[in-house]
Amino acid sequence: MIKVGFIINFERNSWVGGYNHFINLFNFIKQSKTTKVEPIIITDNITRIKKENSFKNFKIISTNLVSNTNQ
Repeated sequence: MIKVGFIINFERNSWVGGYNHFINLFNFIKQSKTTKVEPIIITDNITRIKKENSFKNFKIISTNLVSNTNQ
């Protein structure tokens, strides 16, 4: 099994195309019988990610290291 991290540090409505791309990719991985990829979602807002049904059953790492806010 290959673990691959995907950074999702944006709101769904700020980049709809990218968000939908991730949802479609994760749905494919979840339904595929031959894939050997285990996606790991890396985010700065775990509550936003947990609301999305397509991200269920995947490991989620929450960290402020991927925060996209300008400070």
